[in-house]
This record gives sequence, structure tokens and C-alpha cells, in this order.
Amino acid sequence: AGKDIANPASLIGSAAMLFAWLGERRKDDKLVKAAGMIEKALDLAVAKPETRTSDLGGKLGTKAFGDHVASILATVR
Repeated sequence: AGKDIANPASLIGSAAMLFAWLGERRKDDKLVKAAGMIEKALDLAVAKPETRTSDLGGKLGTKAFGDHVASILATVR
């Protein structure tokens, strides 16, 4: 704990899955779209070795990876 070495991708991906499930269940296209955007941001974040966490051969820590995914998410449509 507190070492900034955990890969948060599965937690972020789980949130996307929850949004997708809620969106489908409630017939809410905004939630389904949000899920797709999060998944796309994750895909883009792990596409380059320099933006991966150390367990995937990258150099980013937990916070930096999360910040990077958030910055991508701000540009994904």
C-alpha cells in the first residue's frame, strides 16, 4: 500500500463495465457512451509502452497512469 505501483486499469475497466450495465438496464445511452469512452481511453493508454504501468513494461505509477487515462478521456468522443 502507498507504493504507487499498482495498475489501476482493472478498476477503471470495472467502472466502465458498471456504466455499460447500468446504461443497458436503464436504457440510458449516456451511460453506455461513457462506458465506451472509458474503454477507448484505457486502450489508448496501454497502446504505448511509455504510458503503461511497470507491470506492463512501462514507467508510470498508479497516480500517473490514472491521470493519463483521465487526460485521454477528456479528449475522447
